[in-house]
Amino acid sequence: MFADLELIEIVEKIYLPERVYQHETVKQLSLACNNVVCWANDIFSFDKERRHGDVHNLVLVLKEERDLSLAEALDETARMHDAEVERFIKLSNNLPYFSEIINSELERYVAILRAWMRANMDWSFSDTARYQVNVTESATGKWTFSEKI
Repeated sequence: MFADLELIEIVEKIYLPERVYQHETVKQLSLACNNVVCWANDIFSFDKERRHGDVHNLVLVLKEERDLSLAEALDETARMHDAEVERFIKLSNNLPYFSEIINSELERYVAILRAWMRANMDWSFSDTARYQVNVTESATGKWTFSEKI
């Protein structure tokens, strides 16, 4: 997904100096966004990918590498996802200061990363028929999983 993040500057006309992109906080925000989107996708797509023999899925990797049950691997992937969301929030609440103009652009960049993560979740929750898995989110944010009938 990192290639997609590169398009933000072009599509949204956000212009940040290279030193901003190279700042550790900004790099970690981009990484957290990437992880949140990819790990959520792995949760939603794991059954489809498992059925097709695709092993490039965090749920399946954790299941095999840590000798977990499928439910434990799903729970661990969800926990990792949620921890990464929390990390993104903490980082975005502690942005470095560059200048008024640059920080205005940086805030726009972070807002787009945030929207990207939310849009991925919205699309995934509304289109899970594609993957044959039901994912339900409780009021506390905990996810439960079941295969569609």
